[in-house]
Amino acid sequence: MTPNERLQIDAAWHYFDLSDENRGSSQIRESRGATNCGSIGSSGNPRLYCGELPAPPDSVGFDPRAYGRQGEIDIIKAGFTYDLSESLTLRYQYGSIEGDVDIASISESNHITCSDVVPGFCTYQNTPLGGIDYGSHELRLSSEGAGSLTWTLGAYSSDGQDDTDFRVPIPGVPVLTAAPTAPLDQAAARSISNVSTDTDVLAGFGEIAYVANDRWRLSLEARYSSEEKTQVNNATQAKFNNTFKNFTIRTSAEYSLDDDRLLYASVANGVKAGGFNPTAVLESDRVFDQERNWTFEVGGKGTFADGRLLVNAALFYVKWRDIQLNAPDSGAVVPNAVNITLNLGDATMYGLELDLAAQLSDNFQFDASAYFVDATYDNGTIDARFSRQGPFFAPNPTSCDDVLCPSNGEIGGNDVERQAPVQLSAGGEWRADLPSLNGSFYARADLSYQAKQEAESMNLSQISARTLLNASTGINFGNIDLWLWARNLTDKKYSSNAFVVLLPWGNGYSNIFGERRTFGLSARYSF
Repeated sequence: MTPNERLQIDAAWHYFDLSDENRGSSQIRESRGATNCGSIGSSGNPRLYCGELPAPPDSVGFDPRAYGRQGEIDIIKAGFTYDLSESLTLRYQYGSIEGDVDIASISESNHITCSDVVPGFCTYQNTPLGGIDYGSHELRLSSEGAGSLTWTLGAYSSDGQDDTDFRVPIPGVPVLTAAPTAPLDQAAARSISNVSTDTDVLAGFGEIAYVANDRWRLSLEARYSSEEKTQVNNATQAKFNNTFKNFTIRTSAEYSLDDDRLLYASVANGVKAGGFNPTAVLESDRVFDQERNWTFEVGGKGTFADGRLLVNAALFYVKWRDIQLNAPDSGAVVPNAVNITLNLGDATMYGLELDLAAQLSDNFQFDASAYFVDATYDNGTIDARFSRQGPFFAPNPTSCDDVLCPSNGEIGGNDVERQAPVQLSAGGEWRADLPSLNGSFYARADLSYQAKQEAESMNLSQISARTLLNASTGINFGNIDLWLWARNLTDKKYSSNAFVVLLPWGNGYSNIFGERRTFGLSARYSF
């Protein structure tokens, strides 16, 4: 709404009702003899898996008791912009998110016989089972200033609560003898961890920019933030509290070669807040620190051929510090039986990004992108999960045997997991006007490639490379848009993600499958 020339008011409300089945997946279990390398465990099987994770089968079983993700989310945004003068603008923005989510998944390698943990029973997980409720306010004052100087000053605050209940049926639910008639019963599940986390953030920020000779633009941005976290164990009422303070900056320089091309360079640092390990026995492990990085980037952006060709290129370098990694709690009553989060090392990443868009004719547009990255852990970084040993009731050796991999969990020099070193994409779109319908028609295809990537930090197992084809075609007339779309048009079978859970009494790999061919018809009416 624009009540007058100086004031603009905007508001939006989004409501989501989610009901997603579990993605197809498989479990590679040490207890089942599906692993193939590493130390020999107490089960008589190798403790780890080496090589590319198995390709998805033609079909996978589905147990309706593992009903996937259910949830409702409300997002509200509202604010105003008021021009105090020709050069001074005041902007306020409010936001809130409120939601409840319930996820139930099976954690067995065979969902019919279910004997990975307790014979005769199937093991499920309800996590997260809970909700979020956050609100935020931001106020900023901006000025065009005098001459070529612009600046912004602002303040930000947010507060909210995140409730998470992790439930597991103990010892489990009976194996299937017939089609189940009801989903997993939450009331019959035992709460393993039930915590509420309150987060309060106060921040102040500013930016100043200067344009010199109509060619150079120099800017400096800074932000100071204080983030207070309070976590309560709802079962024991144990409370943890800590305040994480940080100061971050970003500085950049741009040089315009002409009206259509520029070069730039930037330096920025970022922070990921720390948190709590409420189950940790040692007091020193109950709070883990912030994770930090510095990012350096140089690049260029330009249009050529009278605007029919767009080219962007960037080189980047990122230095991570104090990475937050899962680790066994060495001080637990049953040593190494519980996972906690610790700051265990550093990593370095550098790479190249390229983007291209070309209008090859009045009707046909082509675009492409390329992403190359090298991301490795620095020397001295430890993934302590690979060095954990089984407790007295499952006396397993460390997963690594100092032959295949170091038994102390050293991962320095290894690639960061789930970082594809090469990603490529290319797409083309044909568009034509339909005067008789007062509209237009288009057809588009997109091809994407993602190289093989490591599934875990020890670099023993990998997620295979994949090439996917998406396509769509549509028509517009008047206020109506109709389009037919297809994802993974060639029905490629592939793994989209994977992770490993290394436990002292038995390891397991979750191999999560990508969506098979999916297609639909969509419609939109504008008014």
